Amino acid sequence: MKHKLAKCISYFTVVPVFAFFTLLLLYYQNLITTRYWLLVGVLFLTVLPLLAYLFKFFIPSIRNEGREGERRLAFYFGLGSYIIGTFFVSFSPSPVVIKVLFFTYLVSALVLTFINMFLNFRASGHACGVAGPVTILISFLGSSVWMFLLLIPVTFWSRLTLNRHSLKELISGALVGSCSTIFVIFFYLFLRG
Repeated sequence: MKHKLAKCISYFTVVPVFAFFTLLLLYYQNLITTRYWLLVGVLFLTVLPLLAYLFKFFIPSIRNEGREGERRLAFYFGLGSYIIGTFFVSFSPSPVVIKVLFFTYLVSALVLTFINMFLNFRASGHACGVAGPVTILISFLGSSVWMFLLLIPVTFWSRLTLNRHSLKELISGALVGSCSTIFVIFFYLFLRG
């Protein structure tokens, strides 16, 4: 039972799925002002990154690598989607929260890629993908969403129970997500005016 619960939490907190719920919450709180921008967010932050899990079946070398290959492919799909999406929203009259969200996902993915590839350390994408959006939600919606902070230790528990990450990898992933978000919010709201 414990293992099944941890697996369910893990599916819910995979980066594109959690992005979907974050977008919906921002939409229903009227920070994403039109369905168009909601759909743009869903396309670039959820649908395109999730395609990695489908494409793994068609790429033999990725399939042969198992979880590591799947993880790497998900990083590439996510990063590519974030680059294209961020470019698109940067030159469109998108709401500030959309710009912040896209830049946060891009910066977080770049930092995680650097840590994972060049420092040879597996910082958790799940922890990053929860901590960043939770930081955005708190920044834009205030005290009414503080309870979402509880999703961070729940994500830690899930990933530890499934033996997918160490505590250090989870903490570093969460720090990447939160710090990237704070950096982007500071840049957007204070430096850009």
